Amino acid sequence: MRRVPSVDLLRVAVVLVIVYRHTYPVGDGVQSILLTGSVPFFFFLTGWLWRPSKRSWREEVSTRTKSLAYPYVSWLLLIAAVYAAGTAVTGSLDLSGILNGFLGGTYAGRPFSTFWFISVLFLVATLGRAIDAWPLRLQAVIGISAVCIAGFFGEQMALVPLAFGLALPCMFFMIAGRILRRLLPESGLPVSLAAVALWLLISIAAPWLGYMDIKNGEFGVPFFSALSAVAMAWASIVLLNTVLGLFPRLSNVIAPTAARLTSVSIAVVLAHPLALYLLRAPNQGAPLWAFLLAAVVPWAGALLVARSPLSTALIGTRQRSREKPLSLP
Repeated sequence: MRRVPSVDLLRVAVVLVIVYRHTYPVGDGVQSILLTGSVPFFFFLTGWLWRPSKRSWREEVSTRTKSLAYPYVSWLLLIAAVYAAGTAVTGSLDLSGILNGFLGGTYAGRPFSTFWFISVLFLVATLGRAIDAWPLRLQAVIGISAVCIAGFFGEQMALVPLAFGLALPCMFFMIAGRILRRLLPESGLPVSLAAVALWLLISIAAPWLGYMDIKNGEFGVPFFSALSAVAMAWASIVLLNTVLGLFPRLSNVIAPTAARLTSVSIAVVLAHPLALYLLRAPNQGAPLWAFLLAAVVPWAGALLVARSPLSTALIGTRQRSREKPLSLP
């Protein structure tokens, strides 16, 4: 299976959005739209790239353990050690902060902010493989039901350690990705115009839809906010596919860089809250350089680690990282 440049570029862009959101967590308007669409994009993408019957459930668990669980545990221990050392130096060792980091999910704040996403993605992928052979219609019913329930009881579901209670509603995005990849074209003028129209409608409807903050169990308007996140993900892929199709040479030039950045992005997701913590970036009014450092330093470090024996522990074993980008004609 070849890598698709548009998907890699969107992965890079959404990781940058996540770093931005954690640097400037207070805001509305455009920021609320980014908050709603950023994290669901990765669950949607899991379904978009899903290959039915590719592997057994045990093989899926093994694969996700190497690509997700290894970096999760390694970064958790590393960040906990840094956090413990930092608080011990000030004379107030914060064991409760470390415990909350290990509990994950809504319990964990900076510098453990993003671990919940990895644990939920692990469970979504393995549950998805467990029901892989079920009819897509039945899977759709499960996903829609779960995300509707989360619209009313999301805060309670978020209290489950490691955020595992959020896995079922997050499967909605994964299943939607599978269905849309099967049913709808991925590029072309008519579908691109539809994608632009979707973005405009979502922007207009944003004040009524509210926002989704999945980590804390906020799912906005039940079902419809989640549906808007799916629409944003699909529209973004379609639009970028169309744009890159118009400029194939440019696509072929940037594809290898995008693939390399994507292959180490899990380290950026897990490490950037530590960078913000060490920089003591405030929740309001953080300087631009704090955002730039929180994005650039972890990414540059991850690219270096990728060439070292620590790559398996801190970045994971990802078969996709060894695949060649798909060259456009």
